[in-house]
Amino acid sequence: MEEKAKILVVDDDADNLRSVGAMLSYLGYQVILAGNGEEALARIKERLPGVILLDTIMPRIDGFEVLRQVKEDATTKTIPVIMMTARY
Repeated sequence: MEEKAKILVVDDDADNLRSVGAMLSYLGYQVILAGNGEEALARIKERLPGVILLDTIMPRIDGFEVLRQVKEDATTKTIPVIMMTARY
């Protein structure tokens, strides 16, 4: 059986974090959750996810800064990042 990717979900809204995480878990993915930018950067180094779903607007370290740091690091720069927002 093929192992599904580890997906890091980053969102400062706990409801969004839980619902996206639950949906991905139900689909068989290994889900890693982070509630802010600092936590996301720590989880990336600890678990090296295959994909990152990243909220854009968060306090202190926003998604754009997390993205910048991920793409500047040789170890993580090839991880696909999908930016998401609740704003429209």
